[in-house]
Amino acid sequence: MIEILNIAIEDAWRKVQNGGGPWTRPVYARITRAVIAKRITAMAKKGERDRRKLSEYAVRSIILNQQEEARSEISPTPDKKKAS
Repeated sequence: MIEILNIAIEDAWRKVQNGGGPWTRPVYARITRAVIAKRITAMAKKGERDRRKLSEYAVRSIILNQQEEARSEISPTPDKKKAS
C-alpha cells in the first residue's frame, strides 16, 4: 500500500508541475506536495486503492484551490463603511 501511495503522490506532483501555475514555484513546492500527500492519504483511509484515482483526486484539489485563489484575487474587496 505504501508503494501505491508513493506512486500516486509522485504522479500527482508531476501533473501539477506540468500544469504550471504558482503552486509549482520553489517557495510553494513543499507545501503543495504536503497537500497532495494529505489528500491522497485521506482518500486511501476511505478505502481507495487505485493509484490513478488517488492521484487525480489530489490534482483536482490543487486545481480547485488555484481557481479559488484566482477568483479571490480578481474579486474586489468591499469597502468598509466608515463609522459616523
